[in-house]
Amino acid sequence: MIALQTLRSFASFRSFCCACTAVTAVAAAKAPADASPEPGIDVFHVGVDGGETIGFGTYKGLPNPNEDRLTLFLSHTFADNPTSNHYHRIGSYGYTGGADNPQPGFSGNNRIPEPYQGDDGLSLLPGSGAFSGKIVSGLGPAAFPDDEIEEEYGDLSIRPIDRLLPFDGRLADPDDPRGQLFHPGHYLVNTSGGVYKTPIAGTTVGLRLTGLSDGFGVFAEDGTELFTGVGDVITLGDSANWSFSPVFAAGGDAAVGSAFSATFELTDLSATPTYGDSAAFSVDFVAVPEPTGLLALAGLGLLAARRRTA
Repeated sequence: MIALQTLRSFASFRSFCCACTAVTAVAAAKAPADASPEPGIDVFHVGVDGGETIGFGTYKGLPNPNEDRLTLFLSHTFADNPTSNHYHRIGSYGYTGGADNPQPGFSGNNRIPEPYQGDDGLSLLPGSGAFSGKIVSGLGPAAFPDDEIEEEYGDLSIRPIDRLLPFDGRLADPDDPRGQLFHPGHYLVNTSGGVYKTPIAGTTVGLRLTGLSDGFGVFAEDGTELFTGVGDVITLGDSANWSFSPVFAAGGDAAVGSAFSATFELTDLSATPTYGDSAAFSVDFVAVPEPTGLLALAGLGLLAARRRTA
């Protein structure tokens, strides 16, 4: 367990504090540590923030600057208490400054893994096939099953919020021992009074690359590079059932501990756009040693303690 907790901090470049509490664009307060993905509920979705006003915190009651914008939502679910299920907005608009002089700003919750985790980034591990000779995303959850960051954030597939809406009103499985009235997905989609339930089927959702580390790329699962450079926009889909599963990759010669990042915005590419662009959000990664090399590195005292504030 010690190796698993320290494997991704061979060279820790950054330390993050709980920035989610700095501005009110965060969808909910920091959740208890026992949050974990609910089986059958995807983690990341594109939806719309339908809230007219800020519903919590310092700026409660002020107009919501993220209203009617495309937004990336993280499904924050609790296997032991589904009634606490809710979303976290990843990158959104909000306010900064004191309540007596609020200024338009950006959410501090603008990256994956979320800043409050104080984590260096998701794992990049040696790839194979089309990614032979590269280190790639997506392998961490299987390689390190006891790592809570990989468990919570490691599946980077993105889908439309419509995929969750059929849970609305669905009763719980009578054999579910947790005893709640509704399916866990019902509590998720009805969080914050249901202001995130706008279907986006019929909206052509685009993804714009706004920042990328040198030597880093975003690929389709078959190895096709998706962006030729910063500023490029690709189409994610326009139905209720599209799915986007990017693979992030760097050269296999990257040193252990090397940090990489990609930054995006969501945009409405419809002929007559309905929704505003999202605020920018980043996905951060770190090159890590393979699991077979962890014990040797730990024995030599080369692994630093993972820097995590939560």
